[in-house]
Amino acid sequence: MLQKEIMKKDWKILILLDACRYDMFKIAYKEFYPDLEVKKVISPSTYTCDWLVKTFPDFYDDVVYISANPYVNSTGARVGHEFRSWTKKEFNSFCGLEHFPIIADVWKNFDPNKYKGAVTPDKVNKAFHKYYLKYPKKRFILHYMQPHRPYITTPTSISFTKKNHTPNWARDTFSMVMNWKIKKLLLKRPSSYEEEMYSQHGHHGLKLVYINEIKNVLSSVKHITDALNVNFVITSDHGERLGEHWWHMSHGPGPRHKEVIEVPWLEISS
Repeated sequence: MLQKEIMKKDWKILILLDACRYDMFKIAYKEFYPDLEVKKVISPSTYTCDWLVKTFPDFYDDVVYISANPYVNSTGARVGHEFRSWTKKEFNSFCGLEHFPIIADVWKNFDPNKYKGAVTPDKVNKAFHKYYLKYPKKRFILHYMQPHRPYITTPTSISFTKKNHTPNWARDTFSMVMNWKIKKLLLKRPSSYEEEMYSQHGHHGLKLVYINEIKNVLSSVKHITDALNVNFVITSDHGERLGEHWWHMSHGPGPRHKEVIEVPWLEISS
C-alpha cells in the first residue's frame, strides 16, 4: 500500500506520530493493542514538510487538523526549509490553510522550561475533545509530536550554546556517533538530545528511550481510541535514525534508509 494515498482510506480519525519508525513501534504497540496487527508501509518522504506536500495535494473541507507540529498552522504562514547538499538545493514549504479549513494550533502550547519546547500528548487530546464536540461529522487528523525529540520521558540537562556544538571540521571528518564518543572522552557537554541520550545510555539505551516515547504517546492515544466507536488509523510521517548509519543521524533530506521511510500502519475498526 502507498502511504501517500492515505486520504483515500476509510478512517474517521487519523493519528500521526511524528518521526515514528516501524520496527520500534512494532515492539511498543502490543502493550496497548495486543489483538491488532500492525503493517509496514513506506513513507513518501524522510522529513515532515516534504511529507505534507506529497500527502495532501488538495483541499480537504471535511477534515479538522489538530496540530502539535508548527508546519501545520492556522496563521496562514507558509512554513518550510531550504536544504543544501553537494549535489542539489532543495526547498519545500507548506501552508496549512491551503489544505485544511480548520486547524487547532496545539503547537503553541509548549512548556520551554519543563520539556525544552515539546508539546505533550495530553495537549493534543484536550484540543481534540474540544473540536470533536463542535464538529462531530468531520474527519480528524491528530498530529502528535512524539516520539520526535525532544524526549519527554527522560530528563535532560542540555542548554543549547555555541560552546556545546561540535566544530565544523570535526563534523565533516567523523560520523556523528564518533563525534559523540570523542566529546564524551574529552568531557565535553552534549549539544543535542540524541547526543545526551547516547552519552547517558549508549546505542541500545537510546533505542529504549525512543521506545518509551512511543509508549508514552500511545497511552494518550488509547484514551481516544477506547472512547470512540469509529475507524482509526495510526501511522507516521517518517521514521528516525538512531545511530545505525555512520554519517547520518535523526532524519531530514538525504538517504532513504529503511529506518526513516518504514513507518507503521495500524487500523482500529469500529
